[in-house]
Amino acid sequence: MGTRRTAPILAWMQDAPATTLLVALLAAGFFVSFTDAAGKAAGGIALQSETAGARPWTLLTYPFYGGIGVQALFSLLFGGLCTWQIGRWLERDEGSLRLLAIWTSFSTLCALGYWTGAGILGQKGMLFQPWPPIAAITIVWAARNSQTTVLLMGAMPIAAKWIAVLAAVIVFFGTRPTSLAPFATLPLAIAWLYAVRMLPGFGGPAIGKRRETFVRGAGFYSKEYFDDVKRRKKEREEQRRLKELFERSMKEPPDEDP
Repeated sequence: MGTRRTAPILAWMQDAPATTLLVALLAAGFFVSFTDAAGKAAGGIALQSETAGARPWTLLTYPFYGGIGVQALFSLLFGGLCTWQIGRWLERDEGSLRLLAIWTSFSTLCALGYWTGAGILGQKGMLFQPWPPIAAITIVWAARNSQTTVLLMGAMPIAAKWIAVLAAVIVFFGTRPTSLAPFATLPLAIAWLYAVRMLPGFGGPAIGKRRETFVRGAGFYSKEYFDDVKRRKKEREEQRRLKELFERSMKEPPDEDP
C-alpha cells in the first residue's frame, strides 16, 4: 500500500526536478528560520538593505528565509504549496533550467528594486519570504492560461488572472516597510511582459494559441474541462433515466384485451 501511494510522488519529482529542488530549499529554510529564535540566520540569508552590498548573495537567498515562528510555518505551507503547483506546470512548459532562471531572475529583480528604493528613500528594511519569485511564476502561468479556473482551497473557483493579481497583492502588502512595497512589486510587471512575448530576445508561447490544460492533482481546471464534466454528467443522467423507464416497463403487466 505504501509503495502505491509513494509512486505518484516519485513520478512527480522525476517530472519536475527543479520544482522539487525549490520546495526542498523552502523546507530547509523553514527549519533554519523556525529554530533561529535569536534571528541570527536572517543576517546571512535575508536581504537587509544596509548590508546587501557586502552580502550580494542575499539577493538570491532571501526567499528561503521564512521568518520566525508561525511566520516561517505560514511561509512553508502556503509558499511551498504555491511553488509546487505553479512550478510543476511551468517546468513542463518552459523546462527545468528556464524555471530556475525565471525564479532566480525575478528574485534578483525584486530584491534590486527593494534595495534601490531603500537607497532613494533613505530607509532600512529586510526582504524575506518567497512571495516575489512565486508571484513572478504565477503571473507567467496566469498570462499563458488566462481562461483556466482554479479551485481555491479546493472549493471556490477563481480565474487565473485573479490568482496572479492576488500574488502581486501579497508581495505588495507583505513588504516592510510599506514605503518600499512599490519598488519590490514593480519588477513583477516584467514577468507579464515576458509571458506575453513583449521582451526583446524572449519568446514564450503566444497568448490565446495555447491548449488549455488540466494538471491532474494540481487543482488547475480549464473551461474545456468543466464543459466536458457537465456533458458527461448529462449523459449519465440520460442513461439513468432511460434505464429506469426500461425497468419500469418490464415490471408493468401488459394490457389485456377485453
